[in-house]
Amino acid sequence: YRSDQFSFGLILYEMLTGRIAFKKDSKGETLAAILRDEPPPIAESNRAVPAPLVWIVERCLAKDPEKRFVSTRDLARDLSAIREHLSEAVSTRAEVLDGKPRSPWFRPLAILAAVLLLGLVFGLVAIIVRTGSHAAPAAGPIRFSVPPPANGAFYYGVEVSFLAISPDGSQLAYVASDSQGGQRIFLRPVSASDARPLPGTEGANSLFFSPDGRSIAFFAGGKLKRVEISGGAAVSICDVPLVGPNWSGTWGRGGDILYAGVTRGWGVFRVSASGGVPAEVIPVDPSRGEARIGWPSFLPDGERFLYQVRHLDGHGDLMLAEPGKKPRLVMPMQSAVQYVDPGYLVFAKEGVLLARSFDLASGRVTGEPFSIAEHVRYFLSTGAASFAASRTGTIVYQSQDNVRRLTWFDRTGRELGFVGPPGNYISISMSPDGRRALSDPTRPGIGTYGVWLFDLERGTETPVTPGPETEVYPIWLPGGGAFAYTADRGNAPQLFRRDLATGKEERLVPSAGFFQWPQDVSPDGRSLVYCQASEHAWYDVWTLPLAGGNPVAFLRAPFDKRVVRFSPDGRYVAMITTESGQPEVYVTAYPGPGERIRVSTGGAYGLRWSREGRELLYVSGDRRLMSISVRTAPTLELGKPAALFALTGPDWISFDVSPDGKRFLAVVPKVVADELPLNVIVNWPSAVGK
Repeated sequence: YRSDQFSFGLILYEMLTGRIAFKKDSKGETLAAILRDEPPPIAESNRAVPAPLVWIVERCLAKDPEKRFVSTRDLARDLSAIREHLSEAVSTRAEVLDGKPRSPWFRPLAILAAVLLLGLVFGLVAIIVRTGSHAAPAAGPIRFSVPPPANGAFYYGVEVSFLAISPDGSQLAYVASDSQGGQRIFLRPVSASDARPLPGTEGANSLFFSPDGRSIAFFAGGKLKRVEISGGAAVSICDVPLVGPNWSGTWGRGGDILYAGVTRGWGVFRVSASGGVPAEVIPVDPSRGEARIGWPSFLPDGERFLYQVRHLDGHGDLMLAEPGKKPRLVMPMQSAVQYVDPGYLVFAKEGVLLARSFDLASGRVTGEPFSIAEHVRYFLSTGAASFAASRTGTIVYQSQDNVRRLTWFDRTGRELGFVGPPGNYISISMSPDGRRALSDPTRPGIGTYGVWLFDLERGTETPVTPGPETEVYPIWLPGGGAFAYTADRGNAPQLFRRDLATGKEERLVPSAGFFQWPQDVSPDGRSLVYCQASEHAWYDVWTLPLAGGNPVAFLRAPFDKRVVRFSPDGRYVAMITTESGQPEVYVTAYPGPGERIRVSTGGAYGLRWSREGRELLYVSGDRRLMSISVRTAPTLELGKPAALFALTGPDWISFDVSPDGKRFLAVVPKVVADELPLNVIVNWPSAVGK
């Protein structure tokens, strides 16, 4: 009945004012306004409406159903009480309105209008009374989209939560970049069409709302911080380890924050939102086969919380932590999860956005999962799923994946053709003879990367790693019968070797607890060079003797190093580092020591030597493929960088050069998911069971 009453209030409001109470530009914005906003005061449109009638309308439109009339008879009684006074009230207002006397004809006309209006009102009430307590159909789900900032993109990461919705569903926050600078938090009321950046959130990568929706907590620069959405400076809560952007968190009603990472074996930490020293409350337990813990999420009581455990064998579990009790299993799960009223858990599985009934009192799931959306961006290895849900039933999610092509180009930049089907490739490595290539597209649905072998002469492709875990960044090993790559085997991704003939896999480097990324093999086949993340969040350069032995640090310094390539004669190493403040190409002697000579200006990414060693190639910051003539013997001689051509499409993700130096095989984006709108569903629980 009380939903009928709200509908009646909307009709009465329109009759009295001549305007729609919550009129917005779209259905989604209108529904959001109904849930959050108050309608403009009736007096703004019609000051002649008696105060008792205004009070009745306002009570019908109260957001809290408990503040509306208990029954239709109570509503009818109050309307009857004002009927006998309506003529007098209208008369008084009619004679002097806005301080101006009215003509003698105005009073009877106003009274007549009031009587007719009240008669129509009582007709509507009679209809409601006759229908008894039958509720009006609830509003169905409303769907709309939210674009990224102008000339910008959302920030997606497989270890972070870049999306958040306030508990009441009225505010949407996300990490994105725009034309004005780097990544930061943007805030958009669900009922609005524009978002605004929050000052002080520069460098943010993961965020979550406070229980009252007035604050946002976020991670940036080795700090957990909070900021008021109404304005003001961001305040530091505590330090967090600088191991990369791999934290997610949740804020409880009692003022505590929980946070956890999905790498390196850390557990769940608790800290007060007002600041303090974090304490680990749920440690990783290796004796139970646990590898890492992530995605903590408070339940509405602010004391119990859910979290995901990833095991060494690859399976995951959703756990419930309760005060004074041991954590217990809720259900098998390999996804971030959020609770939604009146009793659902929302999560991802195989790329589908799902919900399952959840009894809040007992903390147990019931029934079977059901679909909310056909596809959500998802990464099985970490459980990252690009969605956020409010308790009130508003969900925002990203449904699009990246689409890239392996594309041939000549030395003028002319596109020559494609290798393999479209996919979300991340790297490319051509065999020394140029007949084959290794790349690493994502697996449909689960989002993890797997290594594929492409026969460039016959045009065939074959998967060579089994999955479902991530295997990425393959590089050829001497002889062409094996390759090195990074693989996720329960903890931080590490270096492995795989034989193409037998499929046998072996670990190359003892687990260091940090991400390892193979770069290149020395021309004599003796050394593998790789990058490894450090506790300071930058990557250092290491070498590994392939015949046996311990890794040796080649370059450890307080700046990032991401691309390392041996010269074809093995005398030098070219690398891209940020020691100048931005990524640039440097060349240094191998095995050293030696001076690092800077050879690029204006930024650089992607780096290759030509196969005969006379040319160094990279993509400049202004998106041109650059060539530098090189001599390495008897001493190093570097020419001046010259542009071969400008990239006319999107930035290349990676590239390699053919043995004759006349063609380039590049990973080229065709669809960039972060540049596409997010999907929003308001009131999705209303469709459950229909």
